[in-house]
Amino acid sequence: MILSLFAKNPVEITLKGVTNSDSDLSVDVLRVVSLPLLKRFGIDSGLSIKVNKRGCLPNGGGEVFFSCPIVKELKPIRLTEVGKIKRVRGLAYTAKVNPAMATRVIQSSRELLNEFIPDVWVYTDNYKGPSSGASPGYGESLIAESTTGCLLSAEKIGVKDLSPEDMGSEIVQILLDEIAQGGAVDSAHQALMFVLMTLCPEDVSTLRIGKLTPYS
Repeated sequence: MILSLFAKNPVEITLKGVTNSDSDLSVDVLRVVSLPLLKRFGIDSGLSIKVNKRGCLPNGGGEVFFSCPIVKELKPIRLTEVGKIKRVRGLAYTAKVNPAMATRVIQSSRELLNEFIPDVWVYTDNYKGPSSGASPGYGESLIAESTTGCLLSAEKIGVKDLSPEDMGSEIVQILLDEIAQGGAVDSAHQALMFVLMTLCPEDVSTLRIGKLTPYS
């Protein structure tokens, strides 16, 4: 995503493989959180991610279309006011498994989140046939949005020894931990922001983060 901003020509590319795993950001979080963060650096239009096929572990089979404009220079950012969390949005997906798995995850997440905030909405995205990739799987991503427009994410994929109900609870706990850290970006996006800040013109960018991750 970073390289594409500085390419010779605008980028339009179809990527194939795994769309959701525990080792990297999912396409869902990249679309809903990463792209808006890129736009803060002055990228006006042309950024988009479209999921054509969902690709779960281990065999993938997913397909994602990514388009990105080119920029002459980035705009320094001032992102220090975190504000209060005003709503939580999310997406629960299934591929080649019973759609009820997504419903169970959502119910578990909502039960916990509604203790803190009433404005919670999690969408379902059920894939069947060719668009469901090469392996069965399911998962959920949650996005907390603050009154100042900050976006904090948490996500998890279904694993064999974890029930959908327990998974929903774990994702909420991850999200609440991110909120408690008090950063304007979540821990998964720290490194992305640091690189973009470094590539800005010689001006000061300011970013408030929570606990610094070893990777960052």
